[in-house]
Amino acid sequence: MQKFLLANIAISRLASAQQTLPAEWIDPDTGHRVTRLSRVAGTASLYFHQNAYSAHGKKLVVTNPHGIATINLATRQIEQVVEGRVNILVTGHKTGRIYMSKHDYRLEPNVTFSPDMKWIVFRSNMLGPTHVHAVEIAKAR
Repeated sequence: MQKFLLANIAISRLASAQQTLPAEWIDPDTGHRVTRLSRVAGTASLYFHQNAYSAHGKKLVVTNPHGIATINLATRQIEQVVEGRVNILVTGHKTGRIYMSKHDYRLEPNVTFSPDMKWIVFRSNMLGPTHVHAVEIAKAR
């Protein structure tokens, strides 16, 4: 019974922390807008050498605990496209690098540029759980 109670408390705290994570902010050091694209902890962008964008460049492919999803870069709408366990997708291209002071580098950020070159997209655990983020290349006004 005690293990069940502790598990429920842990799940409750995780759910509460998940709801309090910021969805968007202006980085005070650089003046750039940062947007958390994912809503489910454990969502990850693909490796930097994989083509993670749809042919028209409007959607980003990510993995999450439920399978494979796409994120519409204009609307931020998330669509689950494959349910269940998935293997790594490999196609290739793009590279880049970004450094975040609170990022735990045991998790590779796997940085890419959006096809329109307006965003740098990466995964990070800088807020605790792993999420996919985008940094607007132009400084916020």
